[in-house]
Amino acid sequence: MSKQVFTARPHLSLAEPRPNKAVIALFRTISPLYMRIVLHFRRVELISAERAVEAFRDFQEGRSRLLVAFRHPYGDEPQLMAHTIAHSIPAAARRLGKPLPKPTHAAFVHGYEVPLWMGPFVRWLLPRSGALPIHHVKLDSAGLARIRKVMKDGPYPLALAPEGQVSYTSESLPRLESGFANIAFWTAQDLAKEGRKERSLVLPVSVHYRYGKNASKLLERVLSLLERECGIPTESGRTPDERLSAAAEAIVTLAENFYAELDRTPKPAPKQTLNERWTVVIQASLRAGERALRLPDDGDVTHRFYRIRQAGWDRLFRDDLVAASGSGTTTAAASATTTHAPQKPHLFQALADRAAGEAWYAMRHMELADIGYYIDFDKKQEAATEGTAGMGRIEPFIETALNYWDICSRLRGGNISDRLAFFRKDAYLVMGEPLDAGERLEEYRADRKAAIATLTSDLAKNYQACVGEYLKLTPRPISGWPVRLPDRV
Repeated sequence: MSKQVFTARPHLSLAEPRPNKAVIALFRTISPLYMRIVLHFRRVELISAERAVEAFRDFQEGRSRLLVAFRHPYGDEPQLMAHTIAHSIPAAARRLGKPLPKPTHAAFVHGYEVPLWMGPFVRWLLPRSGALPIHHVKLDSAGLARIRKVMKDGPYPLALAPEGQVSYTSESLPRLESGFANIAFWTAQDLAKEGRKERSLVLPVSVHYRYGKNASKLLERVLSLLERECGIPTESGRTPDERLSAAAEAIVTLAENFYAELDRTPKPAPKQTLNERWTVVIQASLRAGERALRLPDDGDVTHRFYRIRQAGWDRLFRDDLVAASGSGTTTAAASATTTHAPQKPHLFQALADRAAGEAWYAMRHMELADIGYYIDFDKKQEAATEGTAGMGRIEPFIETALNYWDICSRLRGGNISDRLAFFRKDAYLVMGEPLDAGERLEEYRADRKAAIATLTSDLAKNYQACVGEYLKLTPRPISGWPVRLPDRV
């Protein structure tokens, strides 16, 4: 959707989610090829895989209901997790000498806007894979009821990202939304009401990427692209940290200048940090989007850009426009309600198109806030040992460089679809200790808010422990290629 939009379209209604075994089997067949050719993964490695194996075994043998709570730092995690659940976890079970009794799959929860920008094939595929749409800011009682039913009685575990969307950082933890905790407690409550003995488990999964022996070349390529984009002269002898610092200063300054003219934001004080200056930019970007869509400017940052996003999509895909006959953009139920709807005048469509174009531009400001909220410009990269350029771990530098490039893309008017994706990578998934919501049910009955906060906090601690496990692996330095990583399950 980074291509400019000037046409309003009829609202798109998704088919009711119903897992289709033939579609799921097809995905399982093509998934390895898709992962390698389209997403550029070389391999997927599980750490502490026995935790996931036992969690899926307990689900399949009727001892628990399962929610897979995976981190979402890069963008490819839903596809990666679907492949991991379909292939890597059963393979780990076989290596451990304890094969799972059934094929593995999960019903993924996704934002309702995802199939809108992903296109017709994804709109066809998601409901047939059992995926469940949900709105972030609209009251969605039907979506919540559907999720609750699948979690309690569905044939597959539920899978979702507790961050709510891409969070752009893999080794530090951004805010978690409490939706996963609500779902886990609802399930425990529903099971208890029916006298069922299954546990309501949450399986944390931390996701990390590494880039292989060409990682140094990748970093150099992204740094060079950044310098060219920001007008920074390329100088030999500078460390990656120095080059990233120069790019950060240039990005913040250019964004400040843009919003100073657009939003009349004051110039930064002399002693302000980059993060303090960046916070002003993000607030200005949100105000710009809210002004264009006539939205309030209250609430936290994430709620505000969710609200802008929803309002924008509502203008791009409208309830008051009727799909053309045979377009295939609505469900049978939706078509039945619009068959006899009168056609709108041409002028109505023209005005709707203008509103859509204005919404698209408003959403460009939201897209900057979407990534900018997670960026920490003041965070120092891992220091190079003894001041040399080649000893620090390379992954944090690559992650930061890719995020900085993504900010440049958003300032140009792009979105997450424009992320750089020309590199091959390895995925490392750390399986955390499962959390049992049923064991906390009495606490939940006594004080729901406190119980949800505690479960959310415990999940955050679990993720941090997973990051610690990941960091124990042999590090990849900025230059050179050390001994091969040990195989782990």
